Amino acid sequence: MGGRRIRRIGATLVTVTSIALIVALATGEVTLVTTHGVSMLPRFHTGDLAIIVPNAAYHVGDIVGYHSPLLHIVVLHRIVAEHGGLFTFKGDHNHFLDPVRLPASVIKGQLWARIPQAGTVLGWVRSPIGLAGLAFFLVAFGVLGGRASRRRTGGHGARSGADVAGGAAAAGGAAAAGGAAVAGGAAAAGGAAAAGSGAGVAAVRTGRSASGSGPKHAAPSEARVGCAPVVVPLAVAGILGLLTVVAWVQPTSRPTERVAAYEQHIRFSYTARASPGTAYPTGSVVTGDPVFLRLVGTLHVAVHYAFDAVSPSASTRARTTVAGTIGARAALQGPGGWSGQLAAVAPVHFSGRTASAIIAVNLSKIAALEKAFTSETGMSLGTTDIVVTPAVHVGGSLAGARVSDSFAPPLTFQMSGQELNLLSSSPGGAPAVFPQLTPELAGSVGLPARAPAHMAILGRSIAVTTARRVGIGGVLAALVATLVGWRWTLRRRRLDQPARIRATLGHDLITVYSSPAANAGRVVDVGTFDALARLARRYDCMVLELEHADGHAYYVEYGSAVYRCGAEPGPDRARWSIDDPDRPADLTFHVEALRSVS
Repeated sequence: MGGRRIRRIGATLVTVTSIALIVALATGEVTLVTTHGVSMLPRFHTGDLAIIVPNAAYHVGDIVGYHSPLLHIVVLHRIVAEHGGLFTFKGDHNHFLDPVRLPASVIKGQLWARIPQAGTVLGWVRSPIGLAGLAFFLVAFGVLGGRASRRRTGGHGARSGADVAGGAAAAGGAAAAGGAAVAGGAAAAGGAAAAGSGAGVAAVRTGRSASGSGPKHAAPSEARVGCAPVVVPLAVAGILGLLTVVAWVQPTSRPTERVAAYEQHIRFSYTARASPGTAYPTGSVVTGDPVFLRLVGTLHVAVHYAFDAVSPSASTRARTTVAGTIGARAALQGPGGWSGQLAAVAPVHFSGRTASAIIAVNLSKIAALEKAFTSETGMSLGTTDIVVTPAVHVGGSLAGARVSDSFAPPLTFQMSGQELNLLSSSPGGAPAVFPQLTPELAGSVGLPARAPAHMAILGRSIAVTTARRVGIGGVLAALVATLVGWRWTLRRRRLDQPARIRATLGHDLITVYSSPAANAGRVVDVGTFDALARLARRYDCMVLELEHADGHAYYVEYGSAVYRCGAEPGPDRARWSIDDPDRPADLTFHVEALRSVS
């Protein structure tokens, strides 16, 4: 008996906790975070579930979840510093700080509990496969739940069974199907007054009857076979059918934009002629060489342009058609943004994905520009650079989308006295590398496309096609379960009454071989078996069954009272008696144990 109470208390606690958690999640008082990565090892592993709750204040050392503006997700890290209202975060396993310092307003809450691998389970439940499994569980529960349909009504909190009231000196009893009540109060014969709206009426007697048997006409009423094996799967089928209808009226795809990427490349090179000598043994100046102004008069800078479609599809590259103009300008740049033109190439038209232009820079103009600047301003020009800037304008189509873009990366020569050099990014002693000789520019255009349409189910976005499959499969499974439940219900209803009662009560029915009413202080005859079953549930008692030649009788013992439904056997009509040497050995044990527990 105590085990049943413990199970009920546990079920109540689980239900209350689940409702509280759902309310907390709905109101934002609790946030669930599934961890990924290794930043919080060894405490957290991938797939763990962290429960975080808001706090009035946060302090250094707290593990909190905050919304990262860089990653656009909730990050679970530890607060390691706070300054000016801004917090610094760090993963326990990381050797670096998080790149952002954030206020308390972005913190979702402080770690409250950790459940290992529960995040993996939660993710599976929220997946389409998990939803289908959950629907299947509900269907299976509906089929198997019929075995416990007798527990749908009654319980300790229900008062629809029977209320028993006794007077000062006499015994009174009550039993009703649907709420009948009987009260007895006189001191002599134990009379009964019956009041109620139910079909069952109880006869009350005190002590032992003269005949030793109850009324011969009282027989157990039909033990009801619950409809849950049919109703629950049908309800699930209805819900899934509604989901299927909603999914079926939704389009399976939606218009969207597919990105087609492209890249623009420019490769710079330069050459010049000089007198052969120590500086230029071959008399040629090539890309990467320093340019000495006393030895070189004209510097030729070549600009090679290319337009490439990034898409790996050959059809996309084949459908790329571009054209445009390319030109160039060379200028002497001084401090403060001053610039003097040295040379220029007018834009020329090109068609195709490549183009070239060459600009000749007359280096002798440098001295003339510096002299003119000093003459006009009375100031020295100071440190200057020579900057060659191409101007590329391209237009056309990429995979059917219009392209229009420009590219103008500068190539800068630093002038130190009478020498021009490119800026190198190589460390000392390593071969010179000049990344500015090969600049790149990435771009993209939007192409009309179709993407799978999604719909929201239980706060989870699921593809419409998946929802259709899950809905149809779930409806079919629920209908099969309904058919199975219907066949099971019919089979149960074809059983005779005692067999049906045994199937309904299961382990809560105990077979006895003598009437417990014979020695009872009070006996209450209950008109229906359902009322007797409700009494058993109310008082948390077993139902006793006595089989005899006239039929079956059922009893519930509670205190000094015995509630009876069915015909008592006549004298010497019981299948077994206490004194019978062939009786089961545990007969007395069962009866006495039940009496002591009650």
